[in-house]
Amino acid sequence: MFNFTGSTNRRNVNLGERRRSRGGSFLQQTHREQQKREELRLKERASAVIQGYVRQFLALRQIGNGMVREWNEMAGADVNWLRWCSMFAFIAKNADKEVVEKLFPRFTAGIEHLQNQLDGYSVAVLARAIRDAFQRHIDPVVLLRCLATLLDRYTLPTEYTKAVAGLSKSVTACMDPENYRDVVRLIFKINAVESPLEFPLFLASIPPEYVFSEPSMVHLARECLSTSKAITEIVQLSAEQKISLVANIVRILGASFVADDCRPLGLILAQMDFTIRFAEDTKKALKHGDKQEFSAGGAMATSLRLLGENPLVSKAIDQLLMRDPSPLLPHVMRVFPDLRLKLCMVCTIRSGLLRSVYDQLTSCPEYAALFQFELDSNIALSTGITFSNDENFTNLLFFYCNLLSYWLTVTTDTESFDPSSFLAQAAENFTRFLKIEVLLLVLRLNLFPWTPSTILQQREISIMVLNQLYMKNLRVKFLPENFWIVKNLGLNTKTMIALLEAEQKRIEDEEDLLSDDEGEAKENAKPSLKFRKISPTKTAPVVEILKTLPFFVNFTERVEVFRGLVANEKERIQQNPEMPLFTHDPHFNNLSADIRREFLLEDAFDAFHNVGDKFKHQLRVTFFNEFGVEAGIDGGGITKEFLTALVMNAFDPENELALFKQTDQYNLYPNPDIYLKLIKSIDKQEQAKRLAYMRFMGMAIGKCLFEGILIEFRFAHFFLSKWRIAQSGTKSSVDDLAYLDGNFSRNLMKLMDMSAEQISTLDLNFEIDEKIDGDVYKFPLGTPTEAEQTVTAGNRLRYIHQVANFKLNQCIQVQTGQFLKGLFHLIKPNWLNMFDPFELQMLISGTSDINLQDWKEHVNYGGYWETDLTIRLFWEVVEEMSAEDQQALVRFVTSASRAPLLGFAALDPKFGISRVPDHTRLPTASTCANLLKLPQYQLKSELREKLLYSIHANSGFDLS
Repeated sequence: MFNFTGSTNRRNVNLGERRRSRGGSFLQQTHREQQKREELRLKERASAVIQGYVRQFLALRQIGNGMVREWNEMAGADVNWLRWCSMFAFIAKNADKEVVEKLFPRFTAGIEHLQNQLDGYSVAVLARAIRDAFQRHIDPVVLLRCLATLLDRYTLPTEYTKAVAGLSKSVTACMDPENYRDVVRLIFKINAVESPLEFPLFLASIPPEYVFSEPSMVHLARECLSTSKAITEIVQLSAEQKISLVANIVRILGASFVADDCRPLGLILAQMDFTIRFAEDTKKALKHGDKQEFSAGGAMATSLRLLGENPLVSKAIDQLLMRDPSPLLPHVMRVFPDLRLKLCMVCTIRSGLLRSVYDQLTSCPEYAALFQFELDSNIALSTGITFSNDENFTNLLFFYCNLLSYWLTVTTDTESFDPSSFLAQAAENFTRFLKIEVLLLVLRLNLFPWTPSTILQQREISIMVLNQLYMKNLRVKFLPENFWIVKNLGLNTKTMIALLEAEQKRIEDEEDLLSDDEGEAKENAKPSLKFRKISPTKTAPVVEILKTLPFFVNFTERVEVFRGLVANEKERIQQNPEMPLFTHDPHFNNLSADIRREFLLEDAFDAFHNVGDKFKHQLRVTFFNEFGVEAGIDGGGITKEFLTALVMNAFDPENELALFKQTDQYNLYPNPDIYLKLIKSIDKQEQAKRLAYMRFMGMAIGKCLFEGILIEFRFAHFFLSKWRIAQSGTKSSVDDLAYLDGNFSRNLMKLMDMSAEQISTLDLNFEIDEKIDGDVYKFPLGTPTEAEQTVTAGNRLRYIHQVANFKLNQCIQVQTGQFLKGLFHLIKPNWLNMFDPFELQMLISGTSDINLQDWKEHVNYGGYWETDLTIRLFWEVVEEMSAEDQQALVRFVTSASRAPLLGFAALDPKFGISRVPDHTRLPTASTCANLLKLPQYQLKSELREKLLYSIHANSGFDLS
């Protein structure tokens, strides 16, 4: 209807009652009433069904109870055993629980008298009856005895799997230490007909101490694990279940292991993206450390260790030699790091294995693709080449790298390239491949926030092997010149310095954070207190290269980086925030000391050994001689003289403290006498003093490196190698023994050429004699138990390596540790990681190659001009000198016979020639200022004669 405004009013018309009822419309009320009636009918129907079941249950219960007498009376030869079995199955399911419990002993006795009179169906009926009894909670001891009796006489038929479904779970629930062997046997027999998936799940759920080996179990284990469906289900297990499954499988197979067993085990291990360590605590069970590592002890560890024992390893090696595409041993090495050394030892002595694995690896298309890739300036950004994701290739590569690392460790330089194992050409090819692979792993994987543990393990072992090959090449030279340098990596000095400093800052911040947490933990007694955990930041690729692969970068560039790091550190010291405001004292941070010439080492130690990293600050040394204070202002020259004299005194093997000894090539290394006396508790207080001096001498060498002061001493190669903590995984080995004592090394290696009879006449065992103050003491090589073993042809190689380890590592470990502690007060470990041992020696002592043109271009003249006759004659004489005389001249002026690594431009202060008017005097030098005081000679012959006399006179300062 329209109103006057043009809008409409809505009219509601009620066709029924005028007033709406409270319960809603008539239709709604009717619907609700129908629902109520339907619910009532459903309840009545359910009640009827329940009543029917109850009546049926009571009827069955009555029938079952009524059958008991008839069943008890059934006996004799004419018994229908099918009826006997069926009746008991009915009784076991339906009769009263008390009745059934009383019948089971008679039932067990009846089965014991059966002599193959039951068919498969009857056996299945009885098994189902026992299963039902388990569900009714009948005494499990009685049921287990009954089931064991049945299965000892009959085999469950495979066509009646439903009859025993769930029986193994009921039996497993009854397992305890007293009956576990019987229960395990039962479960194995049950699983012969149950689903093949039940068996792996069972093995993954029981403790390994409950598992043992029997022929029937071995057969069932192989049968179940050989199906692809079972393997598919195993993949879905949790990490703990997989570990337990592997432990139990190995325990069952035991000595029955065959090559075909390698594949299922390998497939299971392939699914483990974590590592397992063996705990020393024998009572320790499997423990979850973090998402990538577990710890196993006790019976679990005992079982898992079988993966490193024969015959499993022997069969797994056979599998490798047969070129199986999915070998087991690479997976074992990856998942169990503690087994790697033992596996490598067994594998490398297997004839032809190393060569065979190399041939398999190089035949892979992934190897060829990476090997052909040319290193260029775009390697960091190139998308045309990637590291292979092929599982078989990566596993084989990981395995071969581990074998090769061990091979390079245990063989001498002459043995390494045995044609049956590792040809020289193969060594060059594989090194080239490994170089490319490592670059990709370092430059690529750092771009991702998370990397699979398998690839991280591959990177770690690849870097180790590459470093071993690098060190091997330094001795053997099997690679071409400039092989290692990677050109156009896009690195410059400033970038490298900045990244190394950032990495050092990160390390120091984490150490501070951890130390704060440790202090906080000590203050709080509650063990539940949560502490901050550092999330390790990924190392920048450039830092990783400089730390672990420094040989990829030119040596000169690395020296520039080192000097740049030192210069920045000096600048930070000068900007010390502890300096008082508005102070203008340039010597505020200096360390002062009065040093007596005749007690130089003792006074220096007393003054500076406790200053720690403050030893970086400038020194203000005042010398005292027999006449009193020596004149002179320390502008750097006296400090240089002090440090030079200090190391000359302390590193002298004839020094009273005898901190260092000389090799047969006159190179220095820590005196083993300190360690030997400590072990035998001889003069322990004196040895503690010597160790304190060792720490101080580390500080002294660090100060020389920090100030760029070259020293004349040369250190042994095996001692310098321990300064590089990033490569600490490669200990000194047999090849390094020649650097200690060539004759001793050659005589020791003669054992390898002796017959078994010749070795027995030597009457050697695993201990070594060492002299201490004239008396002979015996030291075990390895554990005290191993010391009693006699050296034979079978273990002579181990004896040789134990001797080398004792001489090169064990005897100097404590002294080296103290020395490095002092050294690292001044020089950061990352700075030294950039250099190999030979380069470190050059960093300490400079280079023997003297560039005459570089020398002439970087000289300061005092009182002379470059065109003066005396100067022109001087350089003519120097040019005509032998290399030895040139080095003697450099030593005469600078105290070091070797030129600075970065040339004479880096010498501080610059090489100087000062004019002396009196030509009757001899040339003299001031080494603290690198200054040659040259009289104004006018004759070349006179200059040559007097200059040569002076530099070889060894008369000290101010020669006249």
